[in-house]
Amino acid sequence: MWKEILTNNVPTTAFYSNTVINDFSIDFDNNIWILFDNNKFVKYTSERNFVLSGFLSGNFTNYKIEFEADFNNGKYNKYALIASKDNVNNTLLKFTRIDINTGNKIFDSTERADFTIKNNFTNSNFVRSFIKEKYGINQLSLKALLVNSVNQNDTAAPEIIFDLTTLDPGYHSFGIRFDADNGRIYLFVDGQMTGIGSKGELGYDYFSPRKYKFSNIINKPFLFGTSNYAFSVPLFSYLKDSSFLAINFKLKNIYIYDKALFDFDIMFHARRNMFIDDIIFDVACGRRNYNEEVERYFKLDVPGSKSTLYNLVIRNSGITDSELKTEIEKRVISILNDSAPVYSKLNKITWSN
Repeated sequence: MWKEILTNNVPTTAFYSNTVINDFSIDFDNNIWILFDNNKFVKYTSERNFVLSGFLSGNFTNYKIEFEADFNNGKYNKYALIASKDNVNNTLLKFTRIDINTGNKIFDSTERADFTIKNNFTNSNFVRSFIKEKYGINQLSLKALLVNSVNQNDTAAPEIIFDLTTLDPGYHSFGIRFDADNGRIYLFVDGQMTGIGSKGELGYDYFSPRKYKFSNIINKPFLFGTSNYAFSVPLFSYLKDSSFLAINFKLKNIYIYDKALFDFDIMFHARRNMFIDDIIFDVACGRRNYNEEVERYFKLDVPGSKSTLYNLVIRNSGITDSELKTEIEKRVISILNDSAPVYSKLNKITWSN
């Protein structure tokens, strides 16, 4: 299989030929197509079994081959598209569409394009060229496909890329905040906003505010260990190949909220499984430890009282009637019996005007 060539460290010969090879590419079904001898083409399976061959007539030399697909009359059709250079003026190109199953010519361009092809001219080599260069093998891609509920053709795809090599082995907290009101999507790793957005922002990417607020993204299935293809169908199910599933990993503490959390809420979730160090702070009296340096010692004892009696002096009352003073003294004594300190006793009451 062609995918084994990428994972095997031992040099592997994909194919060889005794003639000139103009170009080659791999189609949607993992078959290899080779352009050779200027105007010929051949198709092999991934196991190197011959399938078909053909040639293109005219004063042209085969230059590049790519693949395209479309829906027509309710059918999903796949084609090979060959670009050929004019043998007189090599900046003029002719395009020929080939049936991918039979090798028959379906369409031959009637006009020649006056340009020079440097890379792909279709999207068939997208994964092998663009995806591998953009993301790399140790990068995490957070991407959301947003659809306007009013206009299904109005979409947005904010994306954040994070380098996984910065993390140590073990559990880590990943938080995704989708803020439709402000048009922001954020990535938090261990409580810290991180990653690079598609427009170069640190930790977030943006889109039109409030336009995608009524999306039903939270009502769709959440998949772990595989990607989503379309209509909530897992990619491995569509490809009928489970060899690319992520296995032997563990998830815990999964939470889904119907509103955007604050930064401190996300930090709280991240710190639930973290080891938190002791808090040490300085106070005005200085820092002490168990090795005290005391020069003098004093016996800890409550000073003894010389007398438990006390006098009560009533000043500037303006009262001269002796009977009234006597009644007030009785009332004061009754109150002091319930409120005076323990082991204390009233000695006498003195009036002073």
